[in-house]
Amino acid sequence: PQYVVPTDKKKLVSELKAEAKGAEQVWLASDEDREGEAISWHLYEVLGLKPENTKRIVFHEITKSAILHAIETPRNIDINLVNACLLYTSDAADEEDSVDRGGRRIIKKK
Repeated sequence: PQYVVPTDKKKLVSELKAEAKGAEQVWLASDEDREGEAISWHLYEVLGLKPENTKRIVFHEITKSAILHAIETPRNIDINLVNACLLYTSDAADEEDSVDRGGRRIIKKK
């Protein structure tokens, strides 16, 4: 599928790109499930992030110790989880434009 940033989110994406460009480090901290992994991947792609200054972290509670532990143990985006989500989303999409469970617009390639 081809993913398109919705018109009403283009300004936000531009702002995030500018912030990411000036950042020393970008932390992607979405849920650890396949949808969360796909969200991190989509952000990585749409923001044009670079692997050398992008870290993927996960935590299961919002406490100082959990967040510090996540920062101390970053990982890469798990492309297998991303692919599982994209395959699930692609299989579930109709031939027409649709929206996946993460709110992203999908245009099916014909």
